[in-house]
Amino acid sequence: MVVVPSDTIDIPDVSTEAFPRSTTELGPPFALVDTSKDFLSLNIKPGDIVQNHTDKTIATITVVNASTILTLSANVAGIGKSYSIYTSTTRDAVFYVGAAGDVEYIDSGGNLNIMKAAPVGWHPVNVKRILDSNTTATDILAGW
Repeated sequence: MVVVPSDTIDIPDVSTEAFPRSTTELGPPFALVDTSKDFLSLNIKPGDIVQNHTDKTIATITVVNASTILTLSANVAGIGKSYSIYTSTTRDAVFYVGAAGDVEYIDSGGNLNIMKAAPVGWHPVNVKRILDSNTTATDILAGW
């Protein structure tokens, strides 16, 4: 799974994807609109995670406004953007670095760490979150 570094949101648990990837129809600021989904019947709730696959951005749901409209914690939606919703965060994952650089992360014990000059490849460290603020490595993936 592609990891979107975030200082506030843990890596989503890929096994809790609420439905196959979908595409937004409208993208008003801090909102996601998709009339092909009924978020209420899918039991989508505040705190669930929205990952925009097109722009590689991430947010949490703050309000389920209606069956087809969600309010988000960040402006990550937009017209025609591919997205997924996850209902839980990771059970801890190892990570892969595609382009070398520093990786700041929170490990499975809740400790803040930084891996300086992390080389390309898999890193067998159990992480809950890859932070955005001091991470310079790119093309990061999570694996379970």
